[in-house]
Amino acid sequence: MELLKKLVPIVLIILFLMSIYKDLTGGVLLTDNQATVANQIKDEKNETPPSKDNSSKTIKAVEKKVKPGDTVLSIVEELNNIGEGISIQQIQEDFKILNPGVDPNNIQIEATYLFPIYKED
Repeated sequence: MELLKKLVPIVLIILFLMSIYKDLTGGVLLTDNQATVANQIKDEKNETPPSKDNSSKTIKAVEKKVKPGDTVLSIVEELNNIGEGISIQQIQEDFKILNPGVDPNNIQIEATYLFPIYKED
């Protein structure tokens, strides 16, 4: 009985440390069902609508330096004085066309990018 009293806390501490290590290195494993759902969601996000042809589209743009706190949406709204009418998805797609290889959700401060202009002159 004395041995059991000493082993139980040691085993619990080891299990606790192993769970912390697993969470910090790999996280929780997904079951087959969860992995399938996650892949379907990822595939849906990667699909582009077939109705738009980005290659033949001409986009007016302005080059602007990003300041702290700026987002693609805030800069485009500032440049165009738009409230509604243009979807956030459209703004992001146009930004990607103008700045290939740049994620619109991860722009860098003090970097210069091209931002789409939608207002008519």
